[in-house]
Amino acid sequence: MRARAGAALGAVLDDAGPGRTDAVVVLPGDPVPAPRAAVAEAVAGRAVRAPAVADALDALLDAEDFATRLDATYGLLRRQDPRTEEAVTRLGTVPPGYEDDHRVRAVWRREWERERP
Repeated sequence: MRARAGAALGAVLDDAGPGRTDAVVVLPGDPVPAPRAAVAEAVAGRAVRAPAVADALDALLDAEDFATRLDATYGLLRRQDPRTEEAVTRLGTVPPGYEDDHRVRAVWRREWERERP
């Protein structure tokens, strides 16, 4: 239930007021992995620039689940957050099956552009 609520709130976060943002950023601290993953996925590609959202994504960089770490990394990258470099390092090795994922490609493109200014 918390996972679905977090995903729904995260999906409409772009025009959210502080109350909705606060509700979303609490969920990445949930002790159960599913709500954390759902919120990370829902907000990673959203345009909202609230610092609390970037902080919540940063807190997910140590998640055991690769997909959650990927969403958190992608979300920081999209926000041009200064923690993106550390996030890419903490992402780890890309497991099989993710090679064509748009989030992985965005991370690889960023790394390629950084190496070739």
